[in-house]
Amino acid sequence: MLSFKDKVKAWLQIVRVPNLFTIPGDVLVGYLACRGELSGRALPLAITLVISLYVVGLLGNDIADLKEDSNSRPGRPIPRGAISVKEAAFVMLLLSSFALSFSYFSSARTFASVIVLLAAVHYYNFFTRRGTLFSGPVILAVCRILGVMIGVSASGKRISADLIFAGYILCELIHIFSLSMAAAKENGIIGRKLAILVAGGVFLAPFILIAGAFATLAELLPYTGEAPPAFKLGILAWGAAAFFSANAAWKLARPKDGRNHCLPIGMLIRNLILLQASACAFTGNSSVALWLVAAFIASQLSSKFFYQT
Repeated sequence: MLSFKDKVKAWLQIVRVPNLFTIPGDVLVGYLACRGELSGRALPLAITLVISLYVVGLLGNDIADLKEDSNSRPGRPIPRGAISVKEAAFVMLLLSSFALSFSYFSSARTFASVIVLLAAVHYYNFFTRRGTLFSGPVILAVCRILGVMIGVSASGKRISADLIFAGYILCELIHIFSLSMAAAKENGIIGRKLAILVAGGVFLAPFILIAGAFATLAELLPYTGEAPPAFKLGILAWGAAAFFSANAAWKLARPKDGRNHCLPIGMLIRNLILLQASACAFTGNSSVALWLVAAFIASQLSSKFFYQT
């Protein structure tokens, strides 16, 4: 019989605490790109909905991978018996019901986004073969973008045509797709060609975001004469993100002994927060960007105690 402390620790492990810090930023980028400021009461609910669905995905993933984890990761909560399949399934049902119920009374767009996201999560967990190098990563990337779209829905505005928003969407798609391809080979050997392809995607993604930001700045400079302070903060956050991406890309292209356990997948997951922070700063929201930088630090610290993949 587990103690209360051990039970809590098991739940913190299974929900991948460091990864939870990466969720609010997606919603914030979508919300701020369309609304421009933190106003309205729909944003906290939108963030809660996306975090709930993310946890549903994580629990479903561990249930679906029980057989594999029993062999390769027997110390994880479900294989070692710290959390039963029934307990995990009950929490999945509870969180799914919460997301569907509250999104239904929120807006039609939010409800539709939640349904699509929930369907995509379950399809990935229970109908996608593990280790696939295209379909699985594509679904995971789409799931992330759906989180951004829930932020757009919460704003009550139309989807932004802003180049910063478009740059972030494309940046995140490539970033998540690339790191997911690496994660698909987490328990095996990564081929040289695949490693270079993934490294290229990881390295390229931040530059798509900065291209959109500078294109927007070029349109503003004739009117403002200089870059706004928030934009300068965005450059700093982006520079940190680009550094970590470049470092990860180098390690991906030159893995030790060709083994994926040397690949910086966890760092790439956390690095998404810095990309979110830079996108929010580029839209003129310094305070949100600073909060996301704090979230990155919290994610980094918690990664010392909890696994991420």
